[in-house]
Amino acid sequence: MTFYLWVYTIVLPKIFLTMSSKQKLFALLIGIDNYHSNSYKVSNLRGCVHDITMTEQLLKKYYKKLNPNILKLTNADATYDHIIEQIEKHLIANAAPGVTLLFWFSGHGSRQDTDHMFYKLSPERKDETLVCHDSRAQVNGELPYNDLADKELAVLIDQAAQKGAEVVTVFDCCHSGSITRDEEEEDTQIRMVEDRSLPQKAVGSNYLHGYYQKHHLTQVPEGRHIALMACQKNETAKEITLEGKRRGVFSYHLQEALRQNPGITYAQLFNQVKNRIGHYQFNSPQTPQFDAVNLFDVSCAFLTRELVEHSKQRYEVYYSTKNAAWEVKLGAAQGLPQPFNRVRFAIFKESTKGDKPLGYARVKSAGMAQSILLSEKLKLKTGETYW
Repeated sequence: MTFYLWVYTIVLPKIFLTMSSKQKLFALLIGIDNYHSNSYKVSNLRGCVHDITMTEQLLKKYYKKLNPNILKLTNADATYDHIIEQIEKHLIANAAPGVTLLFWFSGHGSRQDTDHMFYKLSPERKDETLVCHDSRAQVNGELPYNDLADKELAVLIDQAAQKGAEVVTVFDCCHSGSITRDEEEEDTQIRMVEDRSLPQKAVGSNYLHGYYQKHHLTQVPEGRHIALMACQKNETAKEITLEGKRRGVFSYHLQEALRQNPGITYAQLFNQVKNRIGHYQFNSPQTPQFDAVNLFDVSCAFLTRELVEHSKQRYEVYYSTKNAAWEVKLGAAQGLPQPFNRVRFAIFKESTKGDKPLGYARVKSAGMAQSILLSEKLKLKTGETYW
């Protein structure tokens, strides 16, 4: 017996929910091709500045209704201190309800030893970092300047999110450390440099110049935001020649998907970019990753926060013996609206889909590709085949 499930989205008031016509955009775009001339084991890149130049053009053309206020930092301007300064001045200072903040980084990524207080959070005992222009510059045989660590970005993102802004981050780099991988084709360059080792006493004090100690923080803040990343943590982000110019593979296909459909949702964008990049046959894989943190709504349109109307669609419903529960093949990656516990499903038989529903169900817990349902007096036989 086959059943069909129709999804109804119940839109209830949400904190900081604003009309898209009033939404404003502040963007900080960072592209680093040329690193400090005295950098230790850091190769220059060729497509990062072009990545953010094309991003700027895209924002001005397709998102002009957001009145985009764009600041670009390239090469020597993108030092550790200057990036943090502009995150604070250009993004956090303008954070407010009705504002979208976009932070875009194209350049090298890396890792470094984490502080001992975060050992439980990071089994590998590593921070993921962005390599700024001066991060690996040698002075008298030492590296006095910092990488920008994930623990620092988390604090800055949280400060912006606490003020009610919609925070979107894009990272076209990778943090796979010194993992073994095959050599890529001659035209392909990897946006990653080797891990950095720091004296343990210096690690914690380096996070935003001792921010965690000053504020007695023992946990990493989790401000509401979405991170769009070029690859999984054990993979590499590639840079190749596309249409005659050096480009980050992730940046290029992200921009192409947005050009074709500027009103696309984050969930749809993830699937499209993943499929586009999946067609490449690199010697080592590159699989984009989107991370929605603290109930960021991936069913909204990219940057504008427009609520995309969900048509009544059918999704497969089945009984999971593993979880001993009914599940639906609809999750965050397919655009399950947030907060998910406000979504109600109606279930019909195939032959009587226009009749009265057999029953209703809500989402108990949501995953990326499927969700566990909590039925409302719904009786289905576990031995049957369902949709």
